[in-house]
Amino acid sequence: MMRRNHLLIGAACLAAAAFPAYFAYQVAEWPGVVILGLVIACLALRVELESEGPVGHPQSTGIHAASLQGRDSMPASERAAMRADIAVNVRGARIALVIGAALVVLGSTGFFLA
Repeated sequence: MMRRNHLLIGAACLAAAAFPAYFAYQVAEWPGVVILGLVIACLALRVELESEGPVGHPQSTGIHAASLQGRDSMPASERAAMRADIAVNVRGARIALVIGAALVVLGSTGFFLA
């Protein structure tokens, strides 16, 4: 059952990425599809990097410290709920990363074969 849900979510995400990919192809042909794939992959990586908390400039350590302090003051049930939310976001980011990589491969292949 769980595997079927993941498959359905992946198919829905792929269908949702098909329209922007088609539009990018109409506007800029295959390089547009590659650029769209890179944008999706970069955004997915950013979401995955910031899943545990904010990632900022090395000189602004106060943001990370405040995030850790807030997390330490939470009860165990809230921390467990936050970990579950993070797991859902990371799962979605990984699906988006795969779709972005697929668009990069598709656009690159179409560019070099055309």
